[in-house]
Amino acid sequence: MIIQYNFIVHPFADPDIIKIKYNSGDKIVLNQNGQIELFSKHGNLSENKPISFTQAGDVIETSFLRINAGNNFNELEVKFLIGDYDKSKPIIIDPELHCMLLML
Repeated sequence: MIIQYNFIVHPFADPDIIKIKYNSGDKIVLNQNGQIELFSKHGNLSENKPISFTQAGDVIETSFLRINAGNNFNELEVKFLIGDYDKSKPIIIDPELHCMLLML
């Protein structure tokens, strides 16, 4: 199952205030490909490296940036690291969540 959601950053707004916290599962990692992976006994979840784009369709380099410094393997807090863009125009941050759940 794929879950789509977007964050719309309005002109001159600060995208650094957007934070996502994952705190369930047996293990959560931000892997070398920039994806978030959550592993649990009920199934796995992965979130692809996000992309950002303008309304004109220009793609902006975007990635997750880990912001919690704890060693807790079942907790992860991230924000978005967004490349250069025209701050006077809105952008859309587009992560994509993939779920593989075990139905009992």
